[in-house]
Amino acid sequence: MLLASQMHADFGWMILIGLCAAIPGMIIARSAVGQFISRYVELHIPDDITEPHLGEGKMPSFGFSLSLILLPLVLVGLKTIAARFVPVGSTAYEWFEFIGHPFTAILVACLVAIYGLAMRQGMPKDRVMEICGAALQPAGIILLVIGAGGVFKQVLVDSGVGPALGEALTGMGLPIAVTCFCAGGGGAYHSGLRDRCLFNGCWPGDAGD
Repeated sequence: MLLASQMHADFGWMILIGLCAAIPGMIIARSAVGQFISRYVELHIPDDITEPHLGEGKMPSFGFSLSLILLPLVLVGLKTIAARFVPVGSTAYEWFEFIGHPFTAILVACLVAIYGLAMRQGMPKDRVMEICGAALQPAGIILLVIGAGGVFKQVLVDSGVGPALGEALTGMGLPIAVTCFCAGGGGAYHSGLRDRCLFNGCWPGDAGD
């Protein structure tokens, strides 16, 4: 999704083309490659792994489970199709742009999943919030690391360390392979030093370093 945004690609066409490539690949992998590998590889489920036994009333239906997968795809596809027939700048066009945005489509699918899989089954709201909060914890750590990396990159750009290091290495007359190796090694060393200082709460030259 991030790559498509950077390349200004239409998400609807990207999904449609991806489906055209994924469906034949899935059929070939299942019929040809899967049957070939199954002759030589046997996988046994460990004894300590058991499937949960749920009642029929607690299991979501096949149609509802399939709709959760197709709902964001349909919303994004509607935006792509409507853009060919609805005048640009009209109210209908703006609505299709809103509901067809990937973030909006995924948010709608998540809300439908929360209602159909949790609240409709009688799950307390506190338990629903606990599950949603636990699901956001891994994403929060990833966003924190990405944000810290972006800040560190901007510090290097604004301080002019990159161009200065490039000019210094170029002026030494080293081969391009050695220059790249030195630049990469220096960046890796500085990144590791920064991480250790962040965890230890100090910086080289401080007391106790």
